[in-house]
Amino acid sequence: MAKVKLPALPAQTLSYIIILAGGVILFLLLAILPAHKETAALDFEIDNANLKLEEQKILTPVYESLLKKAQVKPPEGLNFVPKQKLKTDDTRTVAATFNELAKNSRLTLVRFTPAVETLINRSGYLMVDIELRGEFIDLHPFLLELCQLPYLEQIEEITIRSVRDTREMEIRLWLASE
Repeated sequence: MAKVKLPALPAQTLSYIIILAGGVILFLLLAILPAHKETAALDFEIDNANLKLEEQKILTPVYESLLKKAQVKPPEGLNFVPKQKLKTDDTRTVAATFNELAKNSRLTLVRFTPAVETLINRSGYLMVDIELRGEFIDLHPFLLELCQLPYLEQIEEITIRSVRDTREMEIRLWLASE
C-alpha cells in the first residue's frame, strides 16, 4: 500500500483551528445545551397544560349536570320562607319560640343559651346553643320547623347523646339579627 503524505500544517494555523474548535464547543455548552433543556422543560409544561385542558373539556359536561342536579327544588310540603333579620325587640321572645317548636315536636327544651359575645359585638348574627331531650325520631319534625324560621341563618352543629332511656340533643345555630 502506498503511504499518503499529508502536508505539514504550520503551528500557528493549528493553534487557530484548536481555538476555533474550542470556541464552537464552548458555544455549544454555554448557549445551545441550556436553551435545549429550557425548551424541553417548556414543552413538558405545555403538554401538562394541554392534558389539564383536555380533562376540563371532558369534565365540563359532568360539572354542569351536577350543578343542575344541585339546584333542586325543596321537598313538597316545605314552604320557602324569605330571610329576615331578627329585630332587637324580638330577641326576648326567641326562647319562647324555640320552646314552642320543641313542644310541637314532642321534645323538651332543656337549655337555651345565646352567646353573649355575639350580642356584644353586633356582627349581625346571634349564636345560640340549645339543648333538647326526647326521642331521636322527634328531632326531624323539630328541624323542619326550625328551618322555617325566617331569621335562621345556619345550623352549625348537632350533637346527640344517649342518656338512660332518652336522647339529649345539642344544636348550635346562627340567627340573623339587627
